[in-house]
Amino acid sequence: MSKFYPNLYINVKNNFVSEGVGDKYAEQEFNIPDELSNYVLPNADFIGIITHDYIGNKLKKVTKIYCNPASLDDFVPFVRGIILKNGDLYVANSNEVIHIDIVNFLIKNNIIDGPSTINDLEEFMSNEYEYPKVFIGIQRLARKNIFAISESNNAALNNMTFFKDAKIKNPTFEFANKDVHTLNRLLKEEVDTKKAYKTLVHDIKYPVLNKKILGTMTDVGNQIVKICGVNGDFVRDKDPGLNFDQFVDGGHYYVTSYPEYKKVIPEDEIWIDDVFEMKPNDLKAIVLHEFVERNKMKYRHWSYEKAHEYANKKEMIYRLKIKK
Repeated sequence: MSKFYPNLYINVKNNFVSEGVGDKYAEQEFNIPDELSNYVLPNADFIGIITHDYIGNKLKKVTKIYCNPASLDDFVPFVRGIILKNGDLYVANSNEVIHIDIVNFLIKNNIIDGPSTINDLEEFMSNEYEYPKVFIGIQRLARKNIFAISESNNAALNNMTFFKDAKIKNPTFEFANKDVHTLNRLLKEEVDTKKAYKTLVHDIKYPVLNKKILGTMTDVGNQIVKICGVNGDFVRDKDPGLNFDQFVDGGHYYVTSYPEYKKVIPEDEIWIDDVFEMKPNDLKAIVLHEFVERNKMKYRHWSYEKAHEYANKKEMIYRLKIKK
């Protein structure tokens, strides 16, 4: 599979029907008059156009509908599509339309049977446990040649028959048995992990604090707190280093007793060892711990021991939640 995101595909490869390649380009402008809304060109994969949504509102851009397209070169990221029971893949080339608009188009063009009124169509589409018997809603993953289950069609998860038949007719695409937002998050985490690895290599070669802002949070007193990744080894080491060997995982200014992080950490910052940038879930858990602990110590004047114990419980709850 793709050499660029090996861990991503290792994590989810059993949910793919097969593999595909390639990134795509941005949407190209086209200009088709409204009077052609019912006209179907004889191209092999071009079916027709949508000029109005299913309610009747005019779209800002005319959207083309394709059946089993040869490529996605002219399609924008995260476009939506429909897979029928026979494996045909119908895809819109822009994000002007949603699944109900595509289904309405297919019904009006006698490609599938379905409700003829707006109310009946909305009721049909709202029953996500019923329409997967007829078709499933899918969505492109970013600019990839990958389609995943749409967020509104989770009932179609594990419905691999549709995917297998679609794969036969569309061998250049991958079909993932994951909802599109989960898959996109995994992709982003994989990219973030590669960036973090480069940071750690840099830390080893060039021992400096290497402090960078990973994000900001607003505490209970409405103060902006900067979440900073730092070279943990440099914080702990001496010559070169800050010689603060008590630093473990993360910390903040308000720890006034041992380990006294206020000696090295500014008041409006939380420091996290940048080794955890390679482990996104651990990073989030540690940030949560330090943020909760800081709030209790700064605004409730809790002791470090009491705030630390409370933060540990919150961190544990979070870690249990993300395991589910």
